[in-house]
Amino acid sequence: MLAAEVAKHLGSLIEGIPLREPPVPSVDWGMGSAFVIEEPAPDDDHVEAEARTQFLAAMAAGGVSVSAGPPPAGGAAAIWNETKPIGNHGLGRLARAFSLTCIPHPARRPNAMATFEAALFESGGPIMMAPNDCPIRVGGCYALAWNGSDETARTLTFAMPLLRQAARLVILADESGQFASPSGGQIRRKLALEGIEADLRLLPEGSVMSGKTILEAAEAEGCDILIKGAYTQSRLRQIIFGGATQHILGNARMPLFMAH
Repeated sequence: MLAAEVAKHLGSLIEGIPLREPPVPSVDWGMGSAFVIEEPAPDDDHVEAEARTQFLAAMAAGGVSVSAGPPPAGGAAAIWNETKPIGNHGLGRLARAFSLTCIPHPARRPNAMATFEAALFESGGPIMMAPNDCPIRVGGCYALAWNGSDETARTLTFAMPLLRQAARLVILADESGQFASPSGGQIRRKLALEGIEADLRLLPEGSVMSGKTILEAAEAEGCDILIKGAYTQSRLRQIIFGGATQHILGNARMPLFMAH
C-alpha cells in the first residue's frame, strides 16, 4: 500500500519483485563434532505465485492498475517482474535500477532485518517502509531529522521529489554542531532556494541523535512521514549500545524514508 500511495502521488511505475526467504540454519551434534544443517529453500514456483498474488491484491487495494507498459501521463501503474525469486543480496543489487525501494518493515516478517540492511547498504539509493497498520498519507506533513551527517545529506537529496509536493515540511534539528556541519537554519535556507518552504523546530542540544526524541517531535508536529539518514553512527555500535536508527525502526508509528 505504501508503494501504491507514493506512485500515485508522483506518477510512478511500480515493479513487483518476488523475494525468497533465506534457508534457516541450525546446528546439530554428532560423534564429537558440530555441523550446520539448513532447511531446504522454499519451492521457487510456489514463492513466485504467492508473491504475485499478494502484489496484485495490494495494487488493486491501492487503486493502481497492473499493466505491461509505462504509467499513464500523470498517473501510476505497476508491473510484475517475472524473474525467479531473488534473495536479499539480489534485491540490494537490483534496487540500483530504481529510484526508490519499498520493503517490508523489519518487524513484519522473519529475516526482514536482513532485507532492510541489504536494500539500505547495497542499493545505493533510498528505501521506504511502514510499520504494521500505520496510517499512510503521502503529500501531507513530513519531518526531516537533520543531524548534519553525510548520510542525512544524501537522504535529503533523494527525498527532494517528495518534498517538492509536501503540504508541510518540518526540520527537526539542534544547534550543537553535530559533525561540524550545516545547521538546521542553513538547511532551511537551502530548501527555500529550491522553492521548498520548511518550518524549523530546534530540539534540546544533542537530542537530534535520540530516536525517542525524534519520534516524539515528529508526532507532536503531526507529521505523516519521517525522513532520516540511517546508521549515522556505526551500525555495530548501534547493535551493541542502541542508537537512533535502531530505536526508530522498533518504535515508529509512521512510514520511514531512509538512506545511508
